[in-house]
Amino acid sequence: MQKSVFIIVIVVAIIIGAGYLLVNNNPEVKALAEKIGIIKKETPETLASYNAVFVIFDPSGSGNSTYSVPRISVSHVDQIISSIKGNGYGDIWLTYISRSALRTEVLHFSIPENVKQIETPVRTSGERKAVFDKRYAQFKNDSTKNATVIAEKLQGYNDAKTVFLNQCADMIEKGYAHKKRWEDYSDIIGSLNAATRSLSTIRYDSTHFRSILLLSDGVQDISASDPKQKLQPISDDVILVTVNHGGSPKSIVTGRSLEVDNIDQGIKQVIRNYKHLNQ
Repeated sequence: MQKSVFIIVIVVAIIIGAGYLLVNNNPEVKALAEKIGIIKKETPETLASYNAVFVIFDPSGSGNSTYSVPRISVSHVDQIISSIKGNGYGDIWLTYISRSALRTEVLHFSIPENVKQIETPVRTSGERKAVFDKRYAQFKNDSTKNATVIAEKLQGYNDAKTVFLNQCADMIEKGYAHKKRWEDYSDIIGSLNAATRSLSTIRYDSTHFRSILLLSDGVQDISASDPKQKLQPISDDVILVTVNHGGSPKSIVTGRSLEVDNIDQGIKQVIRNYKHLNQ
């Protein structure tokens, strides 16, 4: 009798093992098994991508109609924020090139990662209904609390973002205001050094991405009476993208920067998007 039971156990184990291999090694069979509920559908694991983007726009020469560098707008800043949040979390800075970067404000905003939703429980094979019902009741209670937390954090985030975008609007208006000739210089080195300082506060690892979006021709032009700065080394892991319709042959970052001709393309280059780990 014991021998017969042992043989039955071995046969069942072989059948289960063969079934497991058939399901997991055959995508079509696995998809069918997931569809009819034999096995639980796998959810691809994703990584939250951290993006730190330092944006520098160049309104110098803004009084000239032939100026080729595209103008930034608040909608572009909002676009960057949305892209950062859509991929995880991060930070954004905004400043502009003026006669002296030492006297130019730098705006900053942190974008938090979204609060994760609680997954709906699934009754496991062999689980008693009473046990599952208890788990499901706890889920409903927890999900209600979680929804309240999400709503509060989202409201706080949206309020903070509105304040930041209003500050950006003021900065952009100030930057593009008509300048007198003695004001219309370009301390690009100072602005890039400011970006380097800010990005250096971000610890680099495999899930962090740091970038500079420079909307400028990249030409340093300062008054002889102003103090001269040396361009600080930009870390190799920091992506530098220059946006300029007309090209920048005299740019101080020629050879170090990826140059594109429009802002939308520039934004795509300064944001890294992690794919599913198992894809």
